[in-house]
Amino acid sequence: MIADHGADSSFALGWQNEHDQQVRFAALAAIADLNGKAVLDAGCGYADLYPFLKNRYPQLVHYYGMEQITELLDEAILRHGYLSDTTFIAGNFLYSDLPVCDYVLASGSLNYGSSITGFI
Repeated sequence: MIADHGADSSFALGWQNEHDQQVRFAALAAIADLNGKAVLDAGCGYADLYPFLKNRYPQLVHYYGMEQITELLDEAILRHGYLSDTTFIAGNFLYSDLPVCDYVLASGSLNYGSSITGFI
């Protein structure tokens, strides 16, 4: 999808558009007051959720982004990996050891479809 749509496109991450992405982020961010909390973003993609959460919850203690697609994780690290309150982890959140945190959010990890018969 990156090759088809470019790295800066919401389509590269399976979103129909940036508005839909922001609507989902707002719904996830409403789960609780995340100030003083640590969050794991399972299937973080480019970690676009991080600046959204940090803007809404400036005292967010730590953001963990886990991603299994190398190209997405590399871009997330490039964009946010220099920040002291972020940690990025390569792996599949279904099979990896997860960091201890207050909330686990899955946003874009559910955006992908497949033409494979029986794919869920």
